[in-house]
Amino acid sequence: MADLVVDLHDLWFAEQSCTEMAQAHTQAASTVGGCDAADALDRPAGIGLGSSGFYSDWSYLRDQIVGMLTTNASSLDDSAAAMRICIDTFTSTDADVAQDFKERQAAIPYE
Repeated sequence: MADLVVDLHDLWFAEQSCTEMAQAHTQAASTVGGCDAADALDRPAGIGLGSSGFYSDWSYLRDQIVGMLTTNASSLDDSAAAMRICIDTFTSTDADVAQDFKERQAAIPYE
């Protein structure tokens, strides 16, 4: 049982990390998505690349980054949820495991 509790605690740490990383990816996607360089790239059309320069390429790249961050956040949330199900399954079916798991969480908290 001790090995199971250690494994569940490790899984709990991974779940907490995935949740934090998902939140960070969501925040990053929001920050990047809010960036707009259109005004900075406006210029006379005669300079080359038209009056918006390389804005369309820049905005395409921005949108791709936002999409990847959003997908990563979703995948991390899904992984954390799966880990939570595993932890809940073991701790809800064995009171001794649940108690030892809570004690280990208290002794080695996630911070």
